[in-house]
Amino acid sequence: MLPHTLVYYILSLTTVAYAHPPPASYHPDTRHRADVQNSIPGSHADPHSSSLQPPRQIRTPTRYESTLLARRLLALSSTGYLSTSFPSAQNLSADPAYRWTPSEVAGAAIGLPEYFAACNGGSESEEDGGDPVMIRLRISTTGKNSRNGGNVSLGVDWWSQEHLRERRGSQSFDAMGWIDRSPSSLPRMALLGYLEVLDDEEVEKQKVVQCFERRHADAKHWRPGSERGAHTGEWVRLRVKAVYWVGGFGGRAWIGWLDVEGEWDRVKREGWENVRLPGEEGWEKMPWFEGGQEAWMETVGVEASMGQDVDMMRYES
Repeated sequence: MLPHTLVYYILSLTTVAYAHPPPASYHPDTRHRADVQNSIPGSHADPHSSSLQPPRQIRTPTRYESTLLARRLLALSSTGYLSTSFPSAQNLSADPAYRWTPSEVAGAAIGLPEYFAACNGGSESEEDGGDPVMIRLRISTTGKNSRNGGNVSLGVDWWSQEHLRERRGSQSFDAMGWIDRSPSSLPRMALLGYLEVLDDEEVEKQKVVQCFERRHADAKHWRPGSERGAHTGEWVRLRVKAVYWVGGFGGRAWIGWLDVEGEWDRVKREGWENVRLPGEEGWEKMPWFEGGQEAWMETVGVEASMGQDVDMMRYES
């Protein structure tokens, strides 16, 4: 039996991942998935009817639409892999903080899971930020590697989120007939930038503690300022300078660099709240699906779809 990693690699090279061979009448845009129709609110059709079909994707999401999806992914997520780099061999050996670190890792990158929260400094909404907040413990490898202002990257993906795992195999998640069988078809991204220390005034003004503990209640035991904290730490914000987005399989999703200054930083909460990620209720009503244009316009009350020549400033700050 093939290892799971090899299976996923093979599936990622195909347009569609199927657990069983597709029927002779199979076409990638007309898969018969009766259970999908039943997952749409208000549908009471016969689940065994072969006439039911999932929504047909008619185009690829634009870069701006993908930016809204990416901001939603950030807002709904709370953990990711933060990558930093060890110092050079000379600095590694000279720094007492690395006295137990093997010399072989000098200059190497390391990614470790970290908590974060998309807290927006100074806005009316505490959770509307494109620059996520984190706790940096000075004793940690991440803390030591990033303390001198070096570049870092934060990897965030949709398939590892707890709420998504709970829905795996459900009708509502199986919106395209195959995404539940291949995590490679789901969105992920890397945020590249640097960590900026927040002083006490900023933490208070931006309500960082309240925002962060809503996502990570257990962090009260080691967050900066905690009387019971086991280690010394500080609040930091990842200042995002670049975003690389992989929306899913090529041909169905945007893959590439997003516009941080022109689009990412300007997205308001209203923008990412009006899109849906794969598996969420309403995903099939996004404007890149057949019939989704009208459904999306009705939902958000605009006169044209995202990515067209329309006034999108309502989604920007």
